[in-house]
Amino acid sequence: MDNDTNRNANQNNASLQHQPNLPQHKRQYDLSDTAKTAIVIGIAVCVALIVFIFVALQSLPGQALYGFKTNVVETFVESTRFGSESKASYQVTKMHRRLNELKSLMEDNNSDTATLDLLYAQTQRHNETLTSLIQQESENFSMEDRLWVVNDFAVLAGAMEALSESDSKYAALGDQMEDIRRESVNLYEDTAETFILSTTAQNAIDFIKAGLAEVSEKLNTPDVSAEAIDDAENYIDRVGIAVKDKKYARAITAVAEAYRFIEIEHYTGKLSEADPTNNSASSTPQTSTSTPAIGTSTFTTPEITI
Repeated sequence: MDNDTNRNANQNNASLQHQPNLPQHKRQYDLSDTAKTAIVIGIAVCVALIVFIFVALQSLPGQALYGFKTNVVETFVESTRFGSESKASYQVTKMHRRLNELKSLMEDNNSDTATLDLLYAQTQRHNETLTSLIQQESENFSMEDRLWVVNDFAVLAGAMEALSESDSKYAALGDQMEDIRRESVNLYEDTAETFILSTTAQNAIDFIKAGLAEVSEKLNTPDVSAEAIDDAENYIDRVGIAVKDKKYARAITAVAEAYRFIEIEHYTGKLSEADPTNNSASSTPQTSTSTPAIGTSTFTTPEITI
């Protein structure tokens, strides 16, 4: 009898010991529901933020989200870039966006002065940042890569200039973009001089050959106009003369000028003409008023030796 009593007492005690766990299990279940709700809310917020950023990236100068696009989104992305080369390349990416924005403004026939001033202010900021990055000492940012980046930037500035000059309503922006293009071309020339002073003649020749190969590939595409081919090849003729005189920086600049002729036409669909007899490598391109004929170049990369 005593054993039965003790056994019942122990069972009652065990039952009492387990009872406090029941509310704990209930609390754990409630916490799980809360976590699930938080996850759903978090996902919804992330999706909404992504959509918001996507919409902001489509905004144009003068629109409500443009400041968020340039001052928040682009600034944040730039902060995630490490190294001078990556940051410099991002300036080219942003200039490409500015070019597309200009095209959209022209399609919408939006020539509001404040809007165009805002667009120019952004390009000026990109130009200043690029100049600072190119002039900084960096072992991980070669002079060859700096030259390519600056030339691509100059192409986009030249394209914006050419487009702006094709419509009188955008003439003021065209003048401003001409200044940006000239500054980037001057930066290219200065960088070319620094490159020549810091390297061997063979390295300079190799870089010139790489540039000529790039120009050759672009010239032999069917959508390049005959005028662009002629003007580019005039600059290529200067390359051989400069190399013969061992003026390698001048040769590098001439290759870059030929490259810009073709690429500006690619971005604008219009031929930017310059006087090929002008000795200035930074001569101002003017937009052709006639429809350029389509031609195919027979240009081949010339043999260049020291």
